[in-house]
Amino acid sequence: MSVQPDRTIQYELPRLECGPWAVNPHYDDEYQAAMDEWCFPFFEGASWMSGRTDYYRESKLHLGIALIYPEADRERLDTWVKWNGLLCLCDDAVETAWARNDGATGTSVTIWDRINAMIARGREAGASPWELTDDALLAKIVELTFEIRSWLPSDAGEQFLDTVRDGFQSMTRKDQHRAAMPSLIDMTMAEYLRYRDTTYFTDIFFLGAAPMSGLEVPSGFFRDPALQRALAPAARHLFLMNDLYSFRREYVYHQENLTSLVHPVTLRVFNEGYSWQEAIDDLVAMITTAGKEYAAARDEWVATTDFPQADRYARALDLLLGGNHRFHQVSRRYHLDGETADSVVCDPEHIGYF
Repeated sequence: MSVQPDRTIQYELPRLECGPWAVNPHYDDEYQAAMDEWCFPFFEGASWMSGRTDYYRESKLHLGIALIYPEADRERLDTWVKWNGLLCLCDDAVETAWARNDGATGTSVTIWDRINAMIARGREAGASPWELTDDALLAKIVELTFEIRSWLPSDAGEQFLDTVRDGFQSMTRKDQHRAAMPSLIDMTMAEYLRYRDTTYFTDIFFLGAAPMSGLEVPSGFFRDPALQRALAPAARHLFLMNDLYSFRREYVYHQENLTSLVHPVTLRVFNEGYSWQEAIDDLVAMITTAGKEYAAARDEWVATTDFPQADRYARALDLLLGGNHRFHQVSRRYHLDGETADSVVCDPEHIGYF
């Protein structure tokens, strides 16, 4: 089906019950401002940042980490917040390049490959990132990546780096796909879920949940098959929640090539003939199902595992999922009315902060 969508659409955003959540006690407005001021200089002089610093301050990007990791100590919270902040701004650089129709020639499109190349060299030779590049942004991202890896047992640390590598590779493929501008995405929902699990880097959040909650786990912990059965629906809950709340933003960014947007809503609308509201409702149903499947598998794992850390880790997972949901409810990065938005209007003529 080839569909030319209306430029302005509207849909109702169903209310979803939010799981348990808490804000890290080290986070407050002063902390948010300090971390913003730490991140911004790495992008000083970039044309796409002009006029956007107020948007980033209002988005409260760092609150997202404070919500998913409410038990982290100050040092580890700082590390993850800085790492996440730099990567989010890099991602926005790429998105803005495409929105301005210069993505195919913008150097920001290749940043994921450049980071991956540095990580690979660091893994092989143990070289400091500052020995590999004079680009302060790339060096700092790689330095923080290896710092987080050091918190984990050796097997989990390698899994963390593998997940980062695969995620960046998928981001590059997404940019290549966008450059090709296909008229319609040839992808099933099952294929999409596998793709999104990689692009959302879901494993890094699950791996990080242990050290960020002060929990030491042994080698082999994350390979427990019963735990993996719980993490699979937890992953869907994480990235589908992001898909739900970020759809307005994605719709506006991709207005000129909307049928090529890789998103569960557009897959349903353009490939399967759903209305916009039906596609949103279907996405909500998938999130609800994922939450129920996660809870059942989590309880089974806790009841049967021999790992004594299971109860505490399960609590950390619950807080991670609840915190992720809460952040998407309240951050203006996703829809301009925050948690009060019941009816969402996607109007490319009134973009707001994007």
